[in-house]
Amino acid sequence: MKSLMMSLLVILSFSIQAQSKYSGGSGDGFSSGSASWSAPLPVKLISFKAQASAPGVSLTWITAMEHHSETFTLLKSRDGKEWTHLDIVPAFGESMMPIKYTFHDSNSVEGKWFYRLIENDLTGHSELLSVTSVQLNPLPISILAYPNPAQSEFQLLIVTGK
Repeated sequence: MKSLMMSLLVILSFSIQAQSKYSGGSGDGFSSGSASWSAPLPVKLISFKAQASAPGVSLTWITAMEHHSETFTLLKSRDGKEWTHLDIVPAFGESMMPIKYTFHDSNSVEGKWFYRLIENDLTGHSELLSVTSVQLNPLPISILAYPNPAQSEFQLLIVTGK
């Protein structure tokens, strides 16, 4: 558990604006330089999966930690190039423990589907976290006609399922 907590620590990379005294050159004897600092993403993603589940697709993602996270945006695509908005899911916001999220897309028909997971933080920044895909195969259909043999009328029983 201790190693898990250590791996979840956020490491910031900083750089400093500095001045140093030097001798032997022209000018006022000072040089200066600067660099930037950056903070890691507010969300550390463990996994993002899409799984066929009748009817549609179940999306599941797990975050290892969240900091100032506001929402997750889900997008979907048939070709991985043109994306449509699927939904916005509220984020937990602040956590150093794993959080599991689920979403069911019941509007996907057979074929290959791509899904994007985008994290939106409280400062208004967004970051693409992951892309996944799933193949939806047609469900098998059984048709039963009875009675057999039929005289003038018969019944049809149509069953779909796995």
